[in-house]
Amino acid sequence: MTVYVYFYLVLCDITVQKRLVLQLGKAKPSSAQTRTDTYNELFSVHTLPANLEMSSTRLPPVAPKDLSPAQKSLYDEIQRIIGDKFSTVVSHTAEGALLGPWNFLIHHPTIGKALVPLTQALLVRPGHLSRPVREVAILAVGAHYRAAYEIYAHTLLATPLLGIDTVAATLDSRVPPKLDSDALCALEVTRSLLAGGPLPDPLWDRAVKELGVEGAQELVFLVGYYCLVSVGLNGFGVQVPSTRSAKL
Repeated sequence: MTVYVYFYLVLCDITVQKRLVLQLGKAKPSSAQTRTDTYNELFSVHTLPANLEMSSTRLPPVAPKDLSPAQKSLYDEIQRIIGDKFSTVVSHTAEGALLGPWNFLIHHPTIGKALVPLTQALLVRPGHLSRPVREVAILAVGAHYRAAYEIYAHTLLATPLLGIDTVAATLDSRVPPKLDSDALCALEVTRSLLAGGPLPDPLWDRAVKELGVEGAQELVFLVGYYCLVSVGLNGFGVQVPSTRSAKL
């Protein structure tokens, strides 16, 4: 039986709560409370920006009927990227306007158009990194920047691949106890890059051994890409979508 776990975000110093529904897939009933507790910890005040619920999106979603020709062309490209790969993530309003990073790309179609090929290369086309490796790196970037939408989206995408305990540990800047060597290496490379300074030679050599030369290169590009996404999400005040406005 599919288990839907409700978790609450208690934000600021007031009793504002936001209920989101996460589909975790098949699980034993006895594990539901444990998973609920873990999600409560994942999305507590120390993880998400304290003003998440009170801030407004600086770039309002644009309904398809209001798109300029340049925006409409980009919108169609983004729709193809989203496809089935991000179907578990709320990425549109009820009117079809894009949410998350897709929205701020729509507002600047020149930059959005330039980023589409990179997005496709890293996220859509088959690459040299497995999905678990990619997701653990993305989660680490989102946690570093405290980018609410990125944490929300990639928790949904990563949990079926990595398990809730690994997701929780990654977002809390801990070392997950059960992680394959390639994913663990990717996590360490990502955290080293986020700390600043040159990546140490031993860590680069290990990445090449675990991921291959192309995989190690792709990982560096992936981390840089999601740094850009995270800064955009924070700079434009992108929120976790509410069930009132989202297309579920």
